[in-house]
Amino acid sequence: MSAGITVRCDRTGQYGSCPAQLLTDTTDLAEAHAAAERRGWATGGPYYCPRHSGRPATTAAVVPLHLRENR
Repeated sequence: MSAGITVRCDRTGQYGSCPAQLLTDTTDLAEAHAAAERRGWATGGPYYCPRHSGRPATTAAVVPLHLRENR
């Protein structure tokens, strides 16, 4: 079993809520906030994704764990 904090965008509008979420592998709220801030999220009150916070989105490098050769 594993535990982690999921940060979800609090933006709601006429047609529903924003589906953006950020999965973290930490159980510490301060670390989850720091990870979200590094990715462009606003966490100083309602949580907003980069699209709704007006901040530029940053991406983490994707590291493939297994390379599979196409045959």
